[in-house]
Amino acid sequence: MKLFLSESDIVALMDNELDLENNTNNPFDQLPSNVVDGFLNFTCKSIFVLPSGVYLPRQYLPRAIEYLPLLITPHLTELEIPWKAGGEIHIRKKDAHFILRLASVRSKQLKILRMQLKFNYDSTFPFYINLISKFSKLQVLDLSTDDRLLKLPRFPSAQDEFLHLLGQHCTEIRELSAEDHPITDAGIRGLCVIGNCRSIRLLNFYGCKAITNQGIKTALDNLPFLKILRNEATIDGLAEIAQNAADQGLPFPKYALPALYIFILKETVYKAGSLEKSVLLVCPYITQVDMALMCDGIVKDADLVSLLSLKNLYILKIVQFLPVNFNEVTFRYSGGITFEGGVLPLLKKFGNSLKILELYVFFLDLDILTIMQFCHKLQYLYLHMRSKYDRWPKEEEQNR
Repeated sequence: MKLFLSESDIVALMDNELDLENNTNNPFDQLPSNVVDGFLNFTCKSIFVLPSGVYLPRQYLPRAIEYLPLLITPHLTELEIPWKAGGEIHIRKKDAHFILRLASVRSKQLKILRMQLKFNYDSTFPFYINLISKFSKLQVLDLSTDDRLLKLPRFPSAQDEFLHLLGQHCTEIRELSAEDHPITDAGIRGLCVIGNCRSIRLLNFYGCKAITNQGIKTALDNLPFLKILRNEATIDGLAEIAQNAADQGLPFPKYALPALYIFILKETVYKAGSLEKSVLLVCPYITQVDMALMCDGIVKDADLVSLLSLKNLYILKIVQFLPVNFNEVTFRYSGGITFEGGVLPLLKKFGNSLKILELYVFFLDLDILTIMQFCHKLQYLYLHMRSKYDRWPKEEEQNR
């Protein structure tokens, strides 16, 4: 094997995969896997990552791609193919094809694969499906895409088929992230009911808006080691599970989720009391609550106070967003959550055990001194008072 290969050399080798797999002349094959992993990820980033807004002609891109046949060794355990703005998509796609195919031939022991799929809603997607399913030892797989591509053609059946293949061939997966993909309930069923991916600890399907309450129930019932579940339907799905058990006079199922991720944004369905049912009845072991909410009054202080039913709370994060049609003239929080009515009761009960507190909010009554009074053991505090005003509303300014 030559030390440096042109792309035509690489293609010729890959046409004879047996030669590529059995090659013994690569000096990098003798290096420890952690050293090779570091070299490879640095090389990939030098090829793919450019500062946002920078567009360079192909001839000026680093020639680091010439090293790839050396760095993709049988000992490789981690591969990251990052993607940022810059460069020409069709050229980058070709390089990504090459890297993944090469790894599928030489690196059978790959355990971690992170690849931002920002171009795969075309005829090339089956190519990626088949290559990734060859990594039978995968434990961490991140194929998150970008919500800016939601207007591109979407192929839910292909995405669900991909999860079916993972369930058949990549049964050692512990963490799976596929943000903003058109995955459906059928895909989750193929992953862990028909398929055998039952050791998953983290399932990140944020932005996968086709998943329903039934998909949430399927994941919870068939993934006994699940610790993190990120999807907009989670809260409503948990509440429905609790309600169905109550209606049928059955015992409430208990899920061992230590973290609850709550997304109540535009297009998210939230019914009053869902948070209380989820926490009190079916997820009593929660110690972390991470909330992303619209400032539209749907979630109220009473919902937040329902968290008082928890035994412990170590991490609390709240991020608020303004609706597009929000009326700034009537900017008030009488119908939504407040610091005094919603957050403060939690601090009074859990302040001594709270380790992380993040509030990225529009609260007009945020009180830092009160936080310090009740939260003596905080290890991390992040406060960001967001406002659409250059000055406080008159009523609030008079009370300051």
